Amino acid sequence: MPGCAREHEARGLCKGHYYAWWAHGDPSIRKGPTPQPGRKCSADGCARRHEARGLCRLHYERWQRQKNGVRENLRPPGKVSLDRHGYRVLYRPRHPNANGAGMLKEHRLVMSEMLGRPLRAHETVHHRNGDRQDNRPENLELWSHSQPPGQRVEDKLGWAREMLRLYAAREIDDENEW
Repeated sequence: MPGCAREHEARGLCKGHYYAWWAHGDPSIRKGPTPQPGRKCSADGCARRHEARGLCRLHYERWQRQKNGVRENLRPPGKVSLDRHGYRVLYRPRHPNANGAGMLKEHRLVMSEMLGRPLRAHETVHHRNGDRQDNRPENLELWSHSQPPGQRVEDKLGWAREMLRLYAAREIDDENEW
């Protein structure tokens, strides 16, 4: 392209002009400022390459989330939203049952608080009345999807003892009970 001093990558075009050709069918259509080679991020102490508005990608994305110079908290701790399945979801990044984004379904939080411990991997919470937004403790029940590892009687008995140890109010004395 006339005036472009960058190295060609494909079809005789630089990366930016090739993308414009691929996206728009015309390499001369460019959207937004082109990063200039050798330009660094204008944020204090940052040595990354300039991407847009004089900032690297990290600082540019932070700049986009700002409002009047104050960073918005994208997920305030008290905010409740619904996921695509209709469950109420809370932002609880420090809870052991939270996902990687710090989100936790409210019914799982309520059950965890009722039990006084985090839920185990094989445990789920069922809404008795079927309403996924009704998270009252009396409407929730704990379900376990754990299954014995084999079909031999010894395996099933071992699994049953383990389930009793996990959920029984008192320890089961193998000699007295069995």
